[in-house]
Amino acid sequence: MSTTPFSAVFSALTDYLQAAVHSILFHRGLYPAHLFTDAQQWGVPVKASRSPAVNAYLQSVLNALGTPLSKGMLESVYLLVFDPSAPQVPEERYVFRVRYPHDVLQELSKSAGRGMIVPAAMSVVEAQFASALQVLVAKLPLLKRPAHESERTYRIAVDITDTVLRDQASWPSARFPLGQEWVTAAPELPDAELARETHNVILTSVKSVSMPLFEVETVIERFVVDT
Repeated sequence: MSTTPFSAVFSALTDYLQAAVHSILFHRGLYPAHLFTDAQQWGVPVKASRSPAVNAYLQSVLNALGTPLSKGMLESVYLLVFDPSAPQVPEERYVFRVRYPHDVLQELSKSAGRGMIVPAAMSVVEAQFASALQVLVAKLPLLKRPAHESERTYRIAVDITDTVLRDQASWPSARFPLGQEWVTAAPELPDAELARETHNVILTSVKSVSMPLFEVETVIERFVVDT
């Protein structure tokens, strides 16, 4: 049976997150279209930012995920989109949720993935991520575009299980003209719970990536005022 090192699978996951975030930023109008170029990830046509500042920021975010991901501490990555006139409630929430079986979590906590393998060929791993990315890219243009999209801002947040690691000062932080910011998920972070009290939630599921040792679920949540 063909196998793949866990580290290579983690690398594929960060490649998936990177392509997904770039595609979201383009299709949801968070940056002007001229800042993007056509690209491919595993043969899937995607949009990629051409802005050095944006790319450096997003790369720093992905680099920071390495330790919590390899130790099984990463639970979710969120891209939260806000209307500046209502900063306490996200308009949209793109959720990338990682799930591990209990025995895998135990092994990751001891080895950080060193020496661990996934019982699947790398081509199979990449095909799964490519399939999920293809579904996401196909669904993004179908979402309703808000009239005020040029004024919207976004944040990238994470849920991790280790509070010491979560609070380390080395996490990336950056601000751009639209107010984008990397933050760790915390009680004061505007989230879906507040939105659900006053809004209808429209859920759009994206095809999950299911491996023998973990699963990645992608969900789009849009919050619409209940009139």
